Amino acid sequence: MNLSSEDEGYGVSEGVDEVAEGGMAHGTKIHEDARRMYLGMPLQSEEREHAAIREVLDSISDADATYAEIECSLPLDDPEVTLRGVIDLMAVYFHDRVEIHDYKTDSSDRFEPEYRIQLSVYAHAAMRHFHNIPRAVCIIDYLNQERRVVFEPLPMEDIEKRARMVLNPTDVESNR
Repeated sequence: MNLSSEDEGYGVSEGVDEVAEGGMAHGTKIHEDARRMYLGMPLQSEEREHAAIREVLDSISDADATYAEIECSLPLDDPEVTLRGVIDLMAVYFHDRVEIHDYKTDSSDRFEPEYRIQLSVYAHAAMRHFHNIPRAVCIIDYLNQERRVVFEPLPMEDIEKRARMVLNPTDVESNR
């Protein structure tokens, strides 16, 4: 993903999938807290994001199966690469859908186009795994903003185009 760190206070580094309002350490702590809440473990401190995490967890209480912090991979044909990531929260409704949730602690939605690609990769990986489930839904849970963005995954062609652009930016530019 392209998460530029040109703005003051964001501190984005390679491999980070969000721009946490309180910095990378805060975002990491909130994700760990979300995992602990999912597992029913006690928390070390109270954070304002915990109420929003609880709402997300409550919203999937009727799922047939749930998974937190699950690794996934999505092989692409063009280019021949495999994309990997960690799904924050996945809820499986066996006869209906797979929900892909991603916690974000951003104070704005400026990187939302990048997050849409990220969650689309996760959704396609989940759909390949649960191939009998008819659809996937992507949900960005902006914890600090107390809102969620629900969308259908981007098509595989868009994901492959982005991968080609990242691997060979000059080739993509010349083929427009």
